[in-house]
Amino acid sequence: MFQTWKSKTQVPENYARWSQSVRIRNANFGHFLWDDFDNRKFIADYYPWFLAIYDAYPREIYRADAVRYFFMYQFGGIYLDMDTECLEPLAPLFD
Repeated sequence: MFQTWKSKTQVPENYARWSQSVRIRNANFGHFLWDDFDNRKFIADYYPWFLAIYDAYPREIYRADAVRYFFMYQFGGIYLDMDTECLEPLAPLFD
């Protein structure tokens, strides 16, 4: 499971709570929180052909929107926005 936020250390309380709900209800899944620095490094390392486009986006939110597709292509898994609260485990969706 992948999530992104501006910073790993300064997550607003409500987003931290919702992210925690994802981890608690899906403890058998790996969870990765990537920040803006990680996202850019990931694009630079794995998709350098896209880096100029990535850097040209006018705001960080556009970069966060783009990088999620690259995560899914590279690693598979699940991407969840930080404002997503998890009410039930996700595993049954894969049965």
